[in-house]
Amino acid sequence: MKFLVIDGNSVLNRAFYGVRLLTNSSGFPTNAIYGFYNMTEKFLKEEEPTHVLVAFDLKEKTFRHKKFKNYKANRKKMPQELFLQLVEVKKMLALMGVCVCEEAGFEADDLIGTISRICTEQQVACTIASGDRDVLQLVNKYVTVRLLTSKGDVLFDEAGIFNKFGISAKQLIEVKALMGDSSDNITGVKGIGEKTAIKLISQFENVSNIFTNLENLNLTPRVKTILSGSNAKEMCFLSKELGTICLFATINENLDVYLKQAVDFKGLKSFFEKFELKKFLKNLNQSSNHNISTLSTFKAEEEFEQGKQFHLLIDADLKLVKQKLQTAPFLNFFFYDDLLFIVENFEIFKFSNSLKLEAFKVLIAQSEKPKRTTNLKQVHKFCFMNGLEIKNVVFSCDIASYLINVLEKGHDLSSLAEKYFNCNDVAKVFVELCERLQKELLENNLNFLFSSVELPLTRVLAEMEICGFEVDEFKLASFGELLIKKIASIKTEIFNFCGRQFNLNSIKELGHVLFNELNLPKTRKTKTGYSTDAESLATLEKHSEVVKLILEYRELTKLHSTYVVGLQKVIGVDGRIHSSFNQTQTRTGRISSLEPNIQNIPIKTELGSEMRKFFVAKKGYILIDGDYSQIELRILAEMANDEKMIEAFKKGLDVHNLTASKLFGVDENNVSAELRSRAKTVNFSVIYGISAFSLAKDLRVSVAVAQQYIDSFFEGYDKIKNYFDQVVETAKTTGAVKTMFGRIRKIPELSSRFKKTVALGERIAKNTPIQGTCADLIKIAMINLRDRFKKEQLDAQIVLQVHDELLVEASESCAQAAALILKQEMENVTKLKVPLEVEVRVGKTWFDC
Repeated sequence: MKFLVIDGNSVLNRAFYGVRLLTNSSGFPTNAIYGFYNMTEKFLKEEEPTHVLVAFDLKEKTFRHKKFKNYKANRKKMPQELFLQLVEVKKMLALMGVCVCEEAGFEADDLIGTISRICTEQQVACTIASGDRDVLQLVNKYVTVRLLTSKGDVLFDEAGIFNKFGISAKQLIEVKALMGDSSDNITGVKGIGEKTAIKLISQFENVSNIFTNLENLNLTPRVKTILSGSNAKEMCFLSKELGTICLFATINENLDVYLKQAVDFKGLKSFFEKFELKKFLKNLNQSSNHNISTLSTFKAEEEFEQGKQFHLLIDADLKLVKQKLQTAPFLNFFFYDDLLFIVENFEIFKFSNSLKLEAFKVLIAQSEKPKRTTNLKQVHKFCFMNGLEIKNVVFSCDIASYLINVLEKGHDLSSLAEKYFNCNDVAKVFVELCERLQKELLENNLNFLFSSVELPLTRVLAEMEICGFEVDEFKLASFGELLIKKIASIKTEIFNFCGRQFNLNSIKELGHVLFNELNLPKTRKTKTGYSTDAESLATLEKHSEVVKLILEYRELTKLHSTYVVGLQKVIGVDGRIHSSFNQTQTRTGRISSLEPNIQNIPIKTELGSEMRKFFVAKKGYILIDGDYSQIELRILAEMANDEKMIEAFKKGLDVHNLTASKLFGVDENNVSAELRSRAKTVNFSVIYGISAFSLAKDLRVSVAVAQQYIDSFFEGYDKIKNYFDQVVETAKTTGAVKTMFGRIRKIPELSSRFKKTVALGERIAKNTPIQGTCADLIKIAMINLRDRFKKEQLDAQIVLQVHDELLVEASESCAQAAALILKQEMENVTKLKVPLEVEVRVGKTWFDC
């Protein structure tokens, strides 16, 4: 027999604040449900309990509020988004066969404490899962606490408590009596912190001993003065009473009541479908041996087999297979689990590692038939690495799925088979999946983007990944050594300023130094204290020069760990970094980069931009960089059909200068660099739909002034305001927005019942058509550029795409021609009212460009 007690409120809060905002298509928040289920499933799997209870607080006041009216007075009200999910989480637990317990007048801790007492009396092993350290006081021979932390779960038994604190579990109550608990508004004895409290209790056992013998105790003058204060003893004993977990809450003491029940798979499936938690649906079907899984599979087979059984042939004779495929209208194939599958007329041909290359060559590469597959980029890479070429690929499932709904998390074959057919056998559903997706592409007018942009782009990206980007390893290593010296030097400066050494990477220690020892103004409150993130520290720069040093230290350590060490780990044997370029990840249609994220190499700081010096052209080659000038504003002018902005671009005027002139009343020829920079921030705040509040923070002006800037912008370009209003209105009606080329993004946030979420949806609606159109343009330019290089037989290759920039590596002999072609293809990618301008630079390093 084993009992698991879960602190429901603690786990729910960790789930809500630890998982980014998620919603289903109707706008209902799901991040807390998602996180709570994940954690609970983990507890159940790892603990394997026979009995389970999840304890929750109720809104009603408890006996502690009667003792102390300010108890938990500083607690913020539960956000509405969290409350709505709390109700659903309790329903979900019932479907999981888990008992939910809540009792008026008691907190969840008291219910947990009562169960721990019963388990102890009956000598039953009990584990408490909670992120609240208060429950550590319950640890004993039979009770263990699984403390949830940001770095992972930590198990505490009696020995663990002593090793960590040097006192027993019960003595933690005495410690809390002295130090208090700001999260519950328990005051303790003001001036006594955790270290002092633990030291006192380890020496004198409990607070009664301390106050009874206060005059005779060997204490420092400071501590003795604090403990002798007028109400120190009174507040200490009140804090002890408030901080002691009740062990006799009025709950059912019959442990059989909390026996883990069977999972209601049918109910849980409906629950996950309602909230569109597809990952859990998939796991549910895989793990259950109940009717749901069986019925789903039979349904899928009936639909696709139409009375026939699929026939699987493993490593079949290639001549036989080739003959069978002759009459097929499409060649349907894919790689799965590193094996090659070909599907035709209810026959599945599966080729293992020993035969897949030859099978691919004979059956696919040599065939002129139209082909349907998935993960086409990897297919192209397979061909390149094996000296093959594939032609006439007309379909790739992952790309089709991405275009149909960019909000989907999984575009892999398993996820799609689960989504469309509730089936795990991907081979059986592959042909029907292709046809379903083709139909949806047609219904959503996405064929141009699919066939003319995304499909051909897969070859370009595959070539970029195979080619890679050369790195000067020696210079990178030297830069790393320089950073280490700078980091050591700046640490010394910080410690000298603060008067002592401490762990600069510890949020807790840094906060203590800044706010307790240096007495800097308090920043926003977090669970662990006052915030020391970059945004919060930026507000403190004017109060102390050490803050600037700390921010510089963070920048240097990030440069070293993320970029120097990170890049050194992924340099290939050819001296080049081969990043992966993903075309089905972002919500705007932009290409992303990972392993490493080469698009994220810093440029805004002087030291950060140094990193670009280590990305070089190979011997005998030159780097050519083409960068669109103000493309987002140009696209905005085009889509809004704003004559004033269009005319400005046609005349070759600097739109940032123009905005500065209007906002700050300065002649265009006399705009300073600072005013142009501020105007640029205003221009982009409009594109990104940023509020006056956020713009005020960026420009360090009042909200009223920031709003005035935004209003002035729209007065100057009145059609842009009308365009944005129309885009948002259409998005609220249709639930989606489109780019100039028809790329779709659904915006479920607009149907939310929460104002903040709707405001986020409005920003997405304004920005996505612009960002998405820019993404479409640069993708088309990449395809045209690659084809032009091949056609003119130039020794030139695209090595990188970053935002609105393309980087080409070309042999010195053809660099001039390649640079001209790069400019031509980027500027003439499509016909617009607004001219597209591209600045082209050349150099031996990315930095030079």
